[in-house]
Amino acid sequence: LRKLSKGGWTANWNRRFFALAGSTLFYADNEDKITFQPKIFAELRSLNVLQIDHAESEFSYPHLFALSDATGEGALYLSASSDSDRLGWMRALASVRLAPACDVGRLSDLFMLRQRQLDDLAGVCYGEANSAPSYARGTPNPYFGPKDLAFSQWAPMLYQDNSTSTLRRSASVDYSETPSWVQSWLKCLP
Repeated sequence: LRKLSKGGWTANWNRRFFALAGSTLFYADNEDKITFQPKIFAELRSLNVLQIDHAESEFSYPHLFALSDATGEGALYLSASSDSDRLGWMRALASVRLAPACDVGRLSDLFMLRQRQLDDLAGVCYGEANSAPSYARGTPNPYFGPKDLAFSQWAPMLYQDNSTSTLRRSASVDYSETPSWVQSWLKCLP
């Protein structure tokens, strides 16, 4: 997304990276900073999400939308790369207005937990063809293959057990729809 920055006499559209957690929208200058140094862009609980018609807008950027309070003062303008991207962001932002807020520290914790999950998943080893997979944190993995690279989509099925610092399977997830290789891999976890 591009964010309108109104500074001095000119207005600039700057590319920024955004993360949505609860009803709070965060942003940063680059992908690394969104993980470790995010800034709060908007608290959505008190804002409306508005689609801006390019033809009627004072701005030259396409695919515009805005976050605005009831008075319309101080609107925050964003430009997406396409209409479908704009609609996706608008739906996501509108759907979380009633969610609890998230502070910067919590967002960083969520990113760290996600990275730990991905790092731990990278340590999954597969044994011989007929043996059950084994969980080997931090060991070299000669059996790591292309299908294992798809593990990131299954990370939400896990959570970090803070008392033991291990990953655990989520009891609230229906695993029956997951591929068999994911099911056998998940059996390795407590």
